[in-house]
Amino acid sequence: MVGYLPEMYKDHSMILEGRLAIVVTIYALSKDPNKISFSSAEDGVCHAILKDELLPGDAKLDDLVTLVDSDVED
Repeated sequence: MVGYLPEMYKDHSMILEGRLAIVVTIYALSKDPNKISFSSAEDGVCHAILKDELLPGDAKLDDLVTLVDSDVED
């Protein structure tokens, strides 16, 4: 569940908090020293995928997220 969000996402917290997400990358556990350093400087950074259905207001997230269709046909 999406919980703590950095200050830069405060305008989107009502849309994101409590949403179901899967963390796919934890920068602190990376082998890339730049990602580790960035994570440390930002008090933790990860990439996550929202797993729940689109909700009203999600269009406001367009500048922050990438939409991935999980039902892609070959």
